[in-house]
Amino acid sequence: MKRFIWPAAALTVILLMVFLLTSVSQGLANGWEETSFKANQAYKERRFKAAIDGYEQMIRSDHANGHIYYNLGNAYFKEDRLGRAILNYERALF
Repeated sequence: MKRFIWPAAALTVILLMVFLLTSVSQGLANGWEETSFKANQAYKERRFKAAIDGYEQMIRSDHANGHIYYNLGNAYFKEDRLGRAILNYERALF
């Protein structure tokens, strides 16, 4: 009688894939959290250009939300770039 090994091998491959995907997603989340922390820290230290760069990086990486647009608007406001500030305040509403 033949032994059917395929289910055990398939289960091993599936578990390995789940583990790898979980590790990758945690790494991406940590990168986003680090960028957010650095941008907020730059804003607190009155380094508004660095804060703008960080917030825009988060937006480019599809982590945009109302809070990020609002913070970006504040950073532009502090840089006396009122048009960009207003634009991002409006984006924060949606």
